[in-house]
Amino acid sequence: MIKRTFRFANTGADSLVITDVKTTCGCTVPDWPKQPVPPGGKGEIKVEFNTANKSGRQLRILRVVANTNPVESLLQMGGEIKVAKKKKPQGQ
Repeated sequence: MIKRTFRFANTGADSLVITDVKTTCGCTVPDWPKQPVPPGGKGEIKVEFNTANKSGRQLRILRVVANTNPVESLLQMGGEIKVAKKKKPQGQ
């Protein structure tokens, strides 16, 4: 499990309302503020990526839907998952 926190600040003149954070895979689970973030306020979008049965280069893109212009903003997280090689028991 990999956890990542994206921090942001509302630099606009109106409250920021995030209505959805869409992912491309059920292995990626976002959590975002459900209440409006006031002008000058700060917030976080927390993401958990389940790496079970994954290996190699991975890229996850999250589409944040909010009352912004444009309506969607993209976040991405990526990395390489290296699976440890299992040692053979002695004598085999």
